[in-house]
Amino acid sequence: PLDPEFSILKQSLARRIMQESKKVDELDLVELTKIGDRTITAELERLVQKAVNPEEADYAIITGVQIHNTGMEFDNDEPNLEFIAPNTVSVIINGERVDLDLSYLPAASPRQVGVLGGMALSNSPQSMVANTGNATVSSIGGPGRTALPNSGIAPRGRDATFQRLLEACE
Repeated sequence: PLDPEFSILKQSLARRIMQESKKVDELDLVELTKIGDRTITAELERLVQKAVNPEEADYAIITGVQIHNTGMEFDNDEPNLEFIAPNTVSVIINGERVDLDLSYLPAASPRQVGVLGGMALSNSPQSMVANTGNATVSSIGGPGRTALPNSGIAPRGRDATFQRLLEACE
C-alpha cells in the first residue's frame, strides 16, 4: 500500500466494527467517526502505557474529533471555524488516573476566547463573542458580515445568524 498508516487504520476500524457487531451497511458518517475515535483512543492509550512509567512521570491523555467547517470558500475573510469534540480527557498523577468531564466546566469567557485565539477583543463590530453559560460562540477579526456591500442589510443578517448560533448552544 502507498499509505501504510491509513491501511493499518482501515484494518483496525474493520476489526472494531466486527468486535462491536456493527452492520456495515447501517453505518453512517457519524457512527463511523465515533468508531474511529474509539479505535484511535484505545491505540493511543495502549501505546502510552507501554512508553510511560507512571511511577516516574505524570501525564495527560486528551483525545477528540476535529470537526471541519463544510465551507469551501469564505467571502470577505469570514473565519473558517474548526471545532474539537473532546472524547477522553484524563490525567495520570502518581500512577492514579482521573477522568475529567469537560461538560462541568463553564464556557470560556470572551476574554479567554480572545487570548486563546491570539487576537485582541474590542467593541468593534468586527469582534463578537457570546457566552451562554455552557458554550461560547465567537467571531474574531476579519471584516465579517458587516463589511458586505449592502451595509444596511448585513448587520441584521449578522445579528440573525448570531442569534441562531446562540440558540443552537442552548
